Amino acid sequence: MNFSNYIILTAAIFLTACASSETPSYVLTDSELHQYQGGDKLSYAVLTLNNTGILTHTYQSVDLVTPENQTFNALVRNIDTQGGIGFPFATPNFTQMENGNLIIEAYTEGGNTYWLTEDEAATTGRVFYTSPLSDITERTNTTSPLLVCNNENGNCKNGSTTNVLLTPFGKETVETEYAKFETYKFIIEWTVDIQANDQLATPKNYRLSGTQWVYPPLGVVKFTYDVGTGLDNVIGSLSSTNISIPDSNKSGSHTPSIKPDA
Repeated sequence: MNFSNYIILTAAIFLTACASSETPSYVLTDSELHQYQGGDKLSYAVLTLNNTGILTHTYQSVDLVTPENQTFNALVRNIDTQGGIGFPFATPNFTQMENGNLIIEAYTEGGNTYWLTEDEAATTGRVFYTSPLSDITERTNTTSPLLVCNNENGNCKNGSTTNVLLTPFGKETVETEYAKFETYKFIIEWTVDIQANDQLATPKNYRLSGTQWVYPPLGVVKFTYDVGTGLDNVIGSLSSTNISIPDSNKSGSHTPSIKPDA
């Protein structure tokens, strides 16, 4: 399939799915990010150059034990794919502040936990998304070493790194299979480079770059990504979720509290 035919097919799939006049439309009432709970699920219809399928993000509540033997509750965002699309990436572990700030604490990969840290001694999480999203007005660039510990001898090593670059592009209205949304648009570049260590024979290098459209009461509702090697132009559209949206967020039900961009 050549690229022009691919674009035509993409438009046909997503426009057909959104053509119904019954498709709801949601506006921005505020920009505070949803407080995620274990069991929250977001599924996306995904189109690549060679396949179509479903990608599902499911949040799982877990107790994490840090190298300092501190236990805290976190959210693991698991990925499940159907249709043979594949989506290679390390699994992020988050916590969330009362104001909605989403903090990335660690990654799990191959049975190992890789902690974000500022040095070799102590782990520390880093902000992934600032809430309210309207506060993200400048490019943010977060780089952190990753610390992995050998559970048998207690030795911890770093040298691996992760980097998240977010660039805001204001508001944009997008249509998905699920609904029409007024969103915040971001360019994202996300890398996880894991060096070989006592528990990993060969290094792992993960890359994700592209565009995200975020509706704060849900999260990402549409994306276009390049992921690793051979997975360019991955397009995802929200198709289902078990996260409820207040009726007051429907277009025409109220006067939005967010002022339009100047």
